[in-house]
Amino acid sequence: MDEERAISFLFTQRQAQRLSSNITQVVNAGRPVCPLCRQPLDGAPHACIRQNGHTEIVQIGGEGEIEDDDA
Repeated sequence: MDEERAISFLFTQRQAQRLSSNITQVVNAGRPVCPLCRQPLDGAPHACIRQNGHTEIVQIGGEGEIEDDDA
C-alpha cells in the first residue's frame, strides 16, 4: 500500500459501534434486492438467475412489494 495515500482512524469502541449501526442503516436504505436471488434491483428489467425464464419477472415496487411486469 502506498503510505502517501493511506488514511487511518482512531476511535473508541462505542464510536465504532455507532459507525457500524449507521453503515447498516445506509446500506439498508439503498437499492432494493430481488427476493429470489438477493441481487440489487435498479429499476430496469431484472434477469434473475433463480427465475430461469420459467416464471414471471418480478420487480420490487416503491413500497417494497413484488410486482409483475405484465401489470
